[in-house]
Amino acid sequence: MATFEYVSVLLSIVVSLAFTHLLAGAVRLIQARGVKFSVAYAGWFWLLLFWCIDYWFSVWHLRDANMVWSLGFVAFLLLMATVLYVACGLATPGDHQSSQDADLNAFHNANRRKFLAALFVYQVLSIFGNLAIGPLQAAAWVNIGQLTLIGAAWLWGGSRTQIVAVALMWLLTGWYAYTFIPAL
Repeated sequence: MATFEYVSVLLSIVVSLAFTHLLAGAVRLIQARGVKFSVAYAGWFWLLLFWCIDYWFSVWHLRDANMVWSLGFVAFLLLMATVLYVACGLATPGDHQSSQDADLNAFHNANRRKFLAALFVYQVLSIFGNLAIGPLQAAAWVNIGQLTLIGAAWLWGGSRTQIVAVALMWLLTGWYAYTFIPAL
């Protein structure tokens, strides 16, 4: 087993747990009755799903890298995956929050600063991660734009600000996906 394969298994487990956490939360919300929908919450939720997949794709770029897999670099990649997991956990309603009459707008308002703070940290780490991965170095500029939008959504909680921030984040992330994520 090559070093990349060995390390990618560990990273894939953490990201898979984050992805699973989001999916399990979605299932709980689907099963609940009387859930009040929130556009802003749904936008961030789908972005988190995308970032789980994007992390996996980004690590895939390292498969052919001629590099030394130091403990520090592996720990950095694991830290990124862990922060993404934490963001997913903070953004997903628990069992008691996704029961009858769950209000996703109220959940978003009560928890947005927590999960957006984790996303902010994830995007800061992503700048360094993208700089370390040759084909993704220019994507660090996208992370800076994302940091700005996450910061605005963290600072201003109004519903218009949240929806505009999510919409702009989707546009920026869509451009990023089109530009930087090739087919496997």
